[in-house]
Amino acid sequence: TSHCEPLLCNINGEWRRATKAPYNWFRNREGVLAYWEKRVRASAGLDALYTIGMRGVHDGPMAGTRTAEERKKALGDVIAAQRELLSRTLRRPPEAIPQVFIPYKEVLDAYQAGLEVPPDVTLMWCDDNFGYFTHLPTAAERARPGGHGLYYHLSYWGPPHDYLWLATTSPALLAWQMRQAYAAGIRQVWVFNVGDLKPAEYLTTLALDLAWDPEALPPAALPAHLRAWLAAAFGEEAAGPLAEAFALRDRLAWVRRPEFMMGGDYNLRAPRDLPFAEDEIRARLAACDALDAAAEPPAALPANRRDAWFQLVAYPLRAFAAQNRKYLLAQLARHGLADWEGPRDAHAAIQRLTQAYNALAGGKWARMMSCAPRRLPVFKPVPEARDDSPLPKTTPGLALVPAAGEGTAIPGLGYGGRALALAKGRSLRFRAPRRRRENRRDLRLGGQAQEPPLGGARPHQPRPARVRPCACAGPDHHPDGLG
Repeated sequence: TSHCEPLLCNINGEWRRATKAPYNWFRNREGVLAYWEKRVRASAGLDALYTIGMRGVHDGPMAGTRTAEERKKALGDVIAAQRELLSRTLRRPPEAIPQVFIPYKEVLDAYQAGLEVPPDVTLMWCDDNFGYFTHLPTAAERARPGGHGLYYHLSYWGPPHDYLWLATTSPALLAWQMRQAYAAGIRQVWVFNVGDLKPAEYLTTLALDLAWDPEALPPAALPAHLRAWLAAAFGEEAAGPLAEAFALRDRLAWVRRPEFMMGGDYNLRAPRDLPFAEDEIRARLAACDALDAAAEPPAALPANRRDAWFQLVAYPLRAFAAQNRKYLLAQLARHGLADWEGPRDAHAAIQRLTQAYNALAGGKWARMMSCAPRRLPVFKPVPEARDDSPLPKTTPGLALVPAAGEGTAIPGLGYGGRALALAKGRSLRFRAPRRRRENRRDLRLGGQAQEPPLGGARPHQPRPARVRPCACAGPDHHPDGLG
């Protein structure tokens, strides 16, 4: 069970129906223990990995605690009680019962504050909800007999913004992070949060192939992996152009996911301008036209492959393009550079695409696809408003050239597909070329992380070094590497 559901319990689905008492370790300890014990007895015959620890009723902080120190003390008490319960109920020493502890969100703070987890328990490390691990095992942690696991989001529900619709996590980011994890000794159990599986078929396939053999998929092998997956469904002739189209879509999504096109978090009720000048908006719109063209099924496509084409190619490419048009054309319209018919048409196109998806094969996939997860404002028609301030015509750029040999390039990652990673504590020197020598200046970036070689790891925070050299980078931007 997940990070917020200890001992195979479905807290969110069961607790409120079973009792009106609070799910609170301090106010209702005996009630909580009785609930956990009932589930352990019912599941005694299962081959189970028991999650230990405690959070709130559903993906919230543990009730009755406010600080990391308070959580550390409470979780130490909880874990001791849970292990006693497991041992007594299953009639085995606690060390002989598979258990996992998941330091997710505020629980990581408690762990880093000194929470002691028994060494036989597997530690499951999590990403930061947007694809970067928040912690990888230190040398001392790698010596634990319980080993290490990972919990990684390919879909996310929560602040500052969900991404639940089109599964646009960068394959290059996924692969880089999985290699980081494997090299750091995370080899006991891998869990991927895929949300709705249907939009995430390829990412799920890639994740499972990485879990099977991370060393078989170095960065240079990723394009061929995607082409092979597409060729298996649609043939070699179609696979090459489709792989190029999805690479374009992934690059656009790295800059801005479709769920983030409103320009703020999910509490934003009216859109604000994206940090794009007019030239970048029009370039992005042209790229969306290319995605639409690539989504057209070939005339020779067999009839028994057309539904698959719509689900795996046409819908993800065209819905992505339509969501971009909806907000990019609205930004132009707000500034008097386009009319409002374009955003209206784009919104209607998304509705038609989704209706067609759910009607495939006589309704076989009915209600499998939603174009408005949680009915957030970003999925609604764009409010038509006027902004008389000028929209910048061009995006000011800054060409940055790293010194030779500095940093490790990660193919496919970042705006330009060559993000740089640094060893923790290192810096990177850039030169901004100018025609006149006296105008040149050096920039230094603080190091974050460099991918360790497979088979050996060191503790680090695995996020690419970042620089924001142009107007397209804003505080609500998706995390990006320098490319």
